[in-house]
Amino acid sequence: MRDLSILIGIYTVAVLLAGLGMVSLRKQKKRNPEVQNKPMAKPPLVSTEDMLSGWGKEEEEAKQ
Repeated sequence: MRDLSILIGIYTVAVLLAGLGMVSLRKQKKRNPEVQNKPMAKPPLVSTEDMLSGWGKEEEEAKQ
């Protein structure tokens, strides 16, 4: 019986925390609606040559 009460307590706390989180998210969205609806800026594209060291050095040396 004691295990059951502990389990019920854990689930009750989890539901309370989830509810508080949802309420705080709704309040935040109501407070700043223009921030939430802005599209995100795209990150700059990075080529494979920039990511791998030594990649493409042979071609650059051949061009010079």
